[in-house]
Amino acid sequence: MEFKEDVSVYISRANAKPAGRETEQIAMHGATSILSVNRNDGVILTVVGELPLPSLRQIAETIEMNR
Repeated sequence: MEFKEDVSVYISRANAKPAGRETEQIAMHGATSILSVNRNDGVILTVVGELPLPSLRQIAETIEMNR
């Protein structure tokens, strides 16, 4: 996968795992999109970039945490 735009990924631990399914929050400001996903594995993953939302989702879905 090759990107020509800047993308930032932030990873943090959630205080509690989401009940049932993953939750996501979306924000847009001008050309910048922000996707924050509270994942079932107890991780909050935030992807920020000047990319369409489907591209940010694809990035978020490819990230795996090793424990």
